Amino acid sequence: MEVKRRVLGYETVWFTRHALQRMKQRGVSQGQVFAVLERPTKKGLRTQPGRERWRRNSVDVVFERWPKQLCVITVIVIRK
Repeated sequence: MEVKRRVLGYETVWFTRHALQRMKQRGVSQGQVFAVLERPTKKGLRTQPGRERWRRNSVDVVFERWPKQLCVITVIVIRK
């Protein structure tokens, strides 16, 4: 699903089907994902090569920087 929103220098953000499923399953809104991308409290968390994982509060967003858009791969909620 493509969302027109300027973030990290991109005009659009692509959410994979997997990311949308995880967001629904974990009760995370698009607004929370954008909050992580726009105002993370932690960057550089471990993930696969070519991907980035940022955190804000207890929500992690794993994403890739594609040539024309940002792609959200998955969303994780950290339970304490």
